[in-house]
Amino acid sequence: MNPRVQSLIARVPLLGSVSFFVLFVVAPIVAMYWQTFWYEERFTFELWGDFLQKPDDREAIWKSIRMGLLATGIAGVVGTSLAWFTTRTDLPGRSIFAVFGVAPLVVPPIVLAMSWSDFADMNGFFGCSSLLAISNTPFVYVLARRGLTHFDGHAYEAARLARGRSAAERMLLRSALPEIGAGCLFAFVFVVCEHGTPEFLTVKGKTWITYAERVYGLWGKSAIGVDRRDLLSPIIASLPLVLLILTALFAALQLRARTDLRSDPAPLPTRSLRRLRPVGVLTCVAFLGVSLIVPLVVMVRWGMGSTQKVEPMSIARLQRSFEQAYDQDLSAVVNSLTLGVFVAITLVLFAWPLARATARRRGRLEGLSLLGLAVPVVLFGSGQVLIWNSSFANDVLRENGVDLYDSFVLVVLGFAGRFLPFAVLTLCTVTRRVSPAVDEAARSSGRGPVARALRLHLPLGLPAAASAAYLGYVLALRELDLAAMLPAGNDTVVRRVSNIVHFGGEEPGSALILTILLAAILPAALHWILTGRRMRGLS
Repeated sequence: MNPRVQSLIARVPLLGSVSFFVLFVVAPIVAMYWQTFWYEERFTFELWGDFLQKPDDREAIWKSIRMGLLATGIAGVVGTSLAWFTTRTDLPGRSIFAVFGVAPLVVPPIVLAMSWSDFADMNGFFGCSSLLAISNTPFVYVLARRGLTHFDGHAYEAARLARGRSAAERMLLRSALPEIGAGCLFAFVFVVCEHGTPEFLTVKGKTWITYAERVYGLWGKSAIGVDRRDLLSPIIASLPLVLLILTALFAALQLRARTDLRSDPAPLPTRSLRRLRPVGVLTCVAFLGVSLIVPLVVMVRWGMGSTQKVEPMSIARLQRSFEQAYDQDLSAVVNSLTLGVFVAITLVLFAWPLARATARRRGRLEGLSLLGLAVPVVLFGSGQVLIWNSSFANDVLRENGVDLYDSFVLVVLGFAGRFLPFAVLTLCTVTRRVSPAVDEAARSSGRGPVARALRLHLPLGLPAAASAAYLGYVLALRELDLAAMLPAGNDTVVRRVSNIVHFGGEEPGSALILTILLAAILPAALHWILTGRRMRGLS
């Protein structure tokens, strides 16, 4: 084959990924902020004169930042403790606890809030922050484990013999701090962007609002006559929050870059807990109970009829709850599972070329790929609506028989754009561990780009791609905020469940939640059962 043709074929995947990134990540964000400069049919900076002038905007942003800091602190302590117990010690059952450290990832934050609000007052600032901390602890836990497991055991033993155990432990902690810090920063980003949990608690009696709640509230009222200046004021006021998120993401990348993931170091020696063994077991059991067992028990109780007093709770009533849920909302279950699968596939297809380009020669793409997380999800969703429901898009697409705005395709692509950073970072880490000489040898053999991709790159990157796909699948199943802003996203389980807050229906709603939780853990469980190995990219 002609070398120029081969070169063109090799660039097609990257061009496709860049096009996707521009259309579904960059364009919505740019369009959202552009409207703050285009006011009353003219370009102006007039609206920016109101920057942080409205007390509601200032209060909401400050409340979100405070909540993010508190939740991140809790997640950092809990996640690091879990990582230390399951990595460094002789904790009984640590291999089981290591898997369940990511348990909150499969539980939508609003489900955790519903479960705990069933028997405890979580409407306060600390209660809301604690719920979001537990939901985002897996980010800290996974990265802390990675930081601890990539420290050379021989270096630890040398430091222990030369300077004592305390000095060796301090050296280990310093080595792991970049990954721990990165996990905390990712948790902070998700907390300050969260809308569903604070809104649920507001319905239950919370008297303060977060920034995401304020934006979503104004966005929901835009169709009933909210002044455009009021509608745009939260977008303008978001600048400090967006800059803070960008700083957090940039710092997370810089911290992760300090961890050497290119080698397989000797394992660390296991440390005996001795008298602290009950403390370690209690910590892990408590986290598992708070994050997974309580939601499961509460949802089962709802399905058995705990929310009514007409008849006693029973297994028969639980069965009827499932039958009622599937009779009414089977389409929502199918849509959620389909969405998760397609988001997983789309993520891998578009993230892999970006990850390879980033790892090999275009390092800035890694930072750019985080743009989907740089703005709160309510702003990201507003940008999608602004772009794909515009008159220009309608004229161009609908004239050709394509209604993208109301379609399921936009939900898939919007979700993929939002979660793209995680897939890029996962695949990038693995790609960097493969020596460039391997690819050069394949080129020297005369193999074309398609043959190299199928015979070399695919086998080497498949485990990481599977982890990235599974992560995208789980995040898509639990994502509420973006689903609420896109028309086709309203027919998903997590969106239907959120309506329980307003319209009741706890019994069929609990059946939907239990179904989606089972669907979230099923791929990992099957992988473990069939192969005997955990998914290393997550655990």
